[in-house]
Amino acid sequence: MLRLSFIVATIFLLAMVAGCTNPQETSTSAVIMITATPRLVIVTSTAAPIPTPTPTATPAPLPELDSITIENANQIVELQRFWIPGFDENIEGQCSVAFTPDSSRLAAACNNVVIPLWDLRRGTLARTFEGIGNLWKSIDISPGGEIIAGGGYDDSVTLWNVISSEILLNITVDAGIVREVAFSPEGDALASVSQHGQILLLDVVSGKQLQVLPGHQVRINSVEFHPEGSLIVSGGGDNSAKIWDLLTGEEILSLEGPNFYVEDVEFSPKGDLVVGASDDHRLYLWDAITGELLVALSGHYGPVNGATFSPDGSMVLSGSNDRTFRLWDVNERTEIRSISAHNDLVLRPGFSPDSKLIATISWDGTVAVWGVPSDNRE
Repeated sequence: MLRLSFIVATIFLLAMVAGCTNPQETSTSAVIMITATPRLVIVTSTAAPIPTPTPTATPAPLPELDSITIENANQIVELQRFWIPGFDENIEGQCSVAFTPDSSRLAAACNNVVIPLWDLRRGTLARTFEGIGNLWKSIDISPGGEIIAGGGYDDSVTLWNVISSEILLNITVDAGIVREVAFSPEGDALASVSQHGQILLLDVVSGKQLQVLPGHQVRINSVEFHPEGSLIVSGGGDNSAKIWDLLTGEEILSLEGPNFYVEDVEFSPKGDLVVGASDDHRLYLWDAITGELLVALSGHYGPVNGATFSPDGSMVLSGSNDRTFRLWDVNERTEIRSISAHNDLVLRPGFSPDSKLIATISWDGTVAVWGVPSDNRE
């Protein structure tokens, strides 16, 4: 997500979507801004936003839900919407969401001083987490659900007890803005990446540095562990993703293809694939064993800020500057559905562990929760 000054030309596009019965489906008419760069053409919609529901003081509790599948994705509806407390719209940066392991609660980080944890079953704010003067960009919840980790603008990573909101550790990493944090599958280590280009592995109990990987030598935007915990994948400002062996500390694969920054990366649940979201408007799927680029998925008309696999690995969920989130069929390598979710950029979305919920987060200052109510069955 870059804010750069380039040569700009404007064209007008009138498009009607035939047979669109869902008011949240994209789109009707648009003014398209085309920004020319030597490597890329960035297309950004300046159309009037589709009206987005305003969060209520107390969103409704969740109804009975079906698991989200390829077959019922056309029945996804918005269930809840929350304001992000303390959200600062004047600061650019990534935003992220994290579900608890039982899928009942949701946390969000988006340039906010206070991290909220919502009880989705009741539609209420369960508790908040406050650090030491930080603005949070990234969060993760440990596999056991007992610890929440946050990273942000003050060169530090903070760990809290989920039940008590007590700060367990505040670790100064001296690495610039912390762009993402991620727990290991066992929950005993935390990976942290920053604008200074290194990957740090931290001990969750002591806060000590376990390992420092050289990274991309430029800004790193994203990091995730392999499901087995032996590898890490990172994505950064050198237009690539990289896979690292934690035993040797060496880079074992460089995943090429994107023409612009890689904003988000993740291993598939089986560990055989890697998905990457890029500012060149595409999603990329790589073979995690060979590094082969399998497909570049086009559909978004703005930088893609986030990408994640569904828990069963059959779908990829993405969020973009075009204000939509989209679902993609991994096997068929096609788009399943696009939904206009917010009035501003959609950042890193998330799937709940039980596959019944999707959470989207945006610079419009809201988090929306989506699913397929059981009474919507056809």
